[in-house]
Amino acid sequence: CIEECVKHSNGVDIVWFDHDIFYDGMDRHKDNDKTIQQIYADSCDSVLTQKEWLQRFIDSSEIYFSAAWPFLINFSFLKHIQLGFVNYAIYEDVNFGSLLFLQSKNIYILKQKLHYYRVRPNSITNSNQDTKIPPYIAYIHSVFNDKKITRRYHECSSWFLMLLEFMEVLDSNKINISSKAKQKFLFPYIEPSCNLLSFKHDPLNLIPKLIIIEPYLDKKFKWRDRLRIKNPKKYNRLKPLFAIYDSIKLVEKCVREISYIKTLRNKIMQKF
Repeated sequence: CIEECVKHSNGVDIVWFDHDIFYDGMDRHKDNDKTIQQIYADSCDSVLTQKEWLQRFIDSSEIYFSAAWPFLINFSFLKHIQLGFVNYAIYEDVNFGSLLFLQSKNIYILKQKLHYYRVRPNSITNSNQDTKIPPYIAYIHSVFNDKKITRRYHECSSWFLMLLEFMEVLDSNKINISSKAKQKFLFPYIEPSCNLLSFKHDPLNLIPKLIIIEPYLDKKFKWRDRLRIKNPKKYNRLKPLFAIYDSIKLVEKCVREISYIKTLRNKIMQKF
């Protein structure tokens, strides 16, 4: 794999090779037959500029671009852009792949399948609810004391931590992309980031930074959410009142539903 990539490495920042999936003890999934490289590649080996790759991503139906391993990277280039994985985050290949390709000038697409990607049951990458909590998120688990909630918060916080990095790179003027491209790149980050507001606790103290995504929302933050973002101390003081208000609204909703059911039942009875 390395030998073949080196042959095509002159004058490019990335040599992007193809791979095949090896299903070890699992049924082959037809939906996974098409590799991510095949979505962007021509019918033969070719060189893509950053603009060409970007346009293909924008025109594709892909929700996000992710890649972490199927390429040989020019080390001087990687050192220059100072790119690495986001600490303590999952899905880090989304940021790594996107920021790597966005800052490259030329990408050589090598059509050869030079790597087998092994998929198997009980892999350490499987994040089902029965697995142990990794040590690096033990602090989050100590706050929630619930595996399911811990994993949900870890997922949402990971997307937001990556969004913060993505925005930092864009704001540094290292990358110049259109508003349409920016909107597409940020799309998968927005919803899970907003979901941070659904948690009672915020161990990583990320909620005060959520205001950064408001310009990309269809609707602005509600008053209560905005208060939690901008003035968490005041929000915490008012939480008991919010709880009372929510209880009253819940009772009111139940009364309305009971009244509606009675009205509907009377109408049905009158027909008979």
